Amino acid sequence: MLHIYHTVETTPASRTEETGEFEPGSWVSLINPTADEIREVSIRLSIPGGYLRAALDEEERPRTESEDGVTLIVIDIPVPYPEQTILYTTMPLGIIVAPDTIVTVCLRENAIIEDFMNGRVKSFYTFDPKHRMN
Repeated sequence: MLHIYHTVETTPASRTEETGEFEPGSWVSLINPTADEIREVSIRLSIPGGYLRAALDEEERPRTESEDGVTLIVIDIPVPYPEQTILYTTMPLGIIVAPDTIVTVCLRENAIIEDFMNGRVKSFYTFDPKHRMN
């Protein structure tokens, strides 16, 4: 699933809205993306396909990598575990920082990304507010 967001500056507080448009200063969220979605994001944003697929491997280890001005950060995030014997497990979340865009990639919907999508994270911008992109 592909979602594209952009921060809209308003008074008294800015908000993040889904735009569906690739534009500078956007956040692209990929949840269990299709091969076509990965290909589209890779081509449109000049991001290596391997970076976009890294977090889709449940065994991926946390790491960072950088190539041609694009940085990949893979972290493990907690998710509720379906079994009752343990409370949670972890899964990879890929965060890709490109010159004009932030991309997140994850296998499943999760509370962390949902908090950003739903505006529950204060002072979140899809761009550097010190270097406004109009």
